[in-house]
Amino acid sequence: MDMAGFVARFLAYGVACWLLFGPRAARGADRFAGMDPYIREAMQKWEIPGLAIAVVKDGELVLVRGYGICELGKDRKVTKDTVFPIASCTKSFTAACVAMLVEEGKLGWDDPVAKHLPGFELSDPYLTKHVTLRDMLCHRIGLPWAELLSGDSREVLRRIKYIEPIADFRTRFTYSNAIYVVAGEVVAHASGQPWEQFVAERIFKPLHMVSTTVSVTDVEADRLALRHWNSDEGIVARPLARDPVRADGGIHSTVVDLAQWVKLQLAEGQSEGRRLLSEKTVREMHALQFSSPVTAQPRNIYTARFYGTGLGWQVLDYRGRKVIRHGGGWGAWVAMIPEEKLAHFHRCRRFSEEREPHDAAGIVIQNDCHPPTPRPALGPCEGRPRAPEPQLRWHRGQIHMPDMVGTLGCDRAAFRFYGFRFFWLERRSLPADTPDGRGSQVQTRSRQYLR
Repeated sequence: MDMAGFVARFLAYGVACWLLFGPRAARGADRFAGMDPYIREAMQKWEIPGLAIAVVKDGELVLVRGYGICELGKDRKVTKDTVFPIASCTKSFTAACVAMLVEEGKLGWDDPVAKHLPGFELSDPYLTKHVTLRDMLCHRIGLPWAELLSGDSREVLRRIKYIEPIADFRTRFTYSNAIYVVAGEVVAHASGQPWEQFVAERIFKPLHMVSTTVSVTDVEADRLALRHWNSDEGIVARPLARDPVRADGGIHSTVVDLAQWVKLQLAEGQSEGRRLLSEKTVREMHALQFSSPVTAQPRNIYTARFYGTGLGWQVLDYRGRKVIRHGGGWGAWVAMIPEEKLAHFHRCRRFSEEREPHDAAGIVIQNDCHPPTPRPALGPCEGRPRAPEPQLRWHRGQIHMPDMVGTLGCDRAAFRFYGFRFFWLERRSLPADTPDGRGSQVQTRSRQYLR
């Protein structure tokens, strides 16, 4: 869990608490009184350059605000019209594209992927033959994250056969970006349109998401919030990334546009009298398709009692209410509580090392349904649990890691961004003639998948 994700979760649940359980007086004319200083305090302590937040309640956009700046060292303020990359929040859009084609009879949730994508091939012939669209969309194939599997959709489709499973088929939730790239290719083959054209015409246009695009090159420079990371010089803006258009995380949007997206979800597929998806389909996508074990913590009122995946969404409970959510890298977050007709989405511009959000629900929780709960203190991020760091040795510009096989050749700033994530990759070697696109050659103990 990166720090941006931590802050996103903290604020998402905090705002939800504010709306659901806040004092009756706070639900009047100024139901968000006191929230601004709280968010600014969190941004200062967690070194978040900029942030945009919005809340939908009962079909209305009841809050939309921007905080901070788009780029450190510049005076461009974050506003409701600032464009952020939503990263993996794109996956719910891709799943919705599949759902539309299911309703048209061109696809079926339980159709084998190979039926609609002749070039699809995984490392195991059994998987190639039996993996279904449902398996892909709820991450139960067993493939690893494979974050360094770069390139456009065609390149990912060619290379995916080299990714070996880390879990048996349909036995464990294993998050995979590559498999959603494949889902985008399925959409393209079934519809006769590229994924980016289909999602724009079938979702962005009818929802009037005029500032939403799948290409960062379409965004005006003065409206774009840049990504930031923790370098040797402190928090700095990253150069503008021009990644290939992909269905796993390519969408850029504003919080105002995303309000239209979550309104569609809360209205079960209907927007301004027009139905884009049937109620049955939306409920199927929001249903728990594959569950993951959770650890019971009876004394922690924030802990989920169930957790799993829907179709393009994560599904869990929060204080007795069902939550539909999905996060994205660099602090993107969308969360909905359908029974309350409530949704929150949040964007911030910071990446840091992994920390678990053990206290990721906050602000004031108190109303006639629950006894008052103390507001959690905003402690410094250094005091929070974090993943153990490897012992590193620097030699001639490369990082030598004793508990990994091989070396990582990059500077310290690049390692801070990418290095800790290598432990999650199932790679054995990267051939010298195959650059990973990020100036490094990495070897770990596991399997080769870039060829």
